[in-house]
Amino acid sequence: MVVYEDSWSKELINAPDHILIAGRTGAGKSTIMNNLIYSVLCKSPDEHSMVLIDPKILEFDPYRETPHCLDFAETMEQISDTLRTCYHFVKERYDALRGTGIKKCDGAKVHIFVDELMSIS
Repeated sequence: MVVYEDSWSKELINAPDHILIAGRTGAGKSTIMNNLIYSVLCKSPDEHSMVLIDPKILEFDPYRETPHCLDFAETMEQISDTLRTCYHFVKERYDALRGTGIKKCDGAKVHIFVDELMSIS
């Protein structure tokens, strides 16, 4: 696969807080997600890191050992713990911003990638 860090991937990886990629089988969701992950890997792990949730252990396994990967969850217990940790991290950031008039956090970004959401049950 040839991946280019073109303008759309740069824009998406630096986008606001949330991106949802959905579609039918074969629509290209995995290609888009892999391009976004590649965009993260092109940045310093000090600036951009990621949490990978992959219940089928198919899409994200090659990225498990990268310095950008903070956590890799594949079992229900791991996924639950990881999402709980992410929730508390985000809540702490929002609580710290509340009342300051600041709406955007500068600094390190943590990207959370979830593959096969419907497989989490």
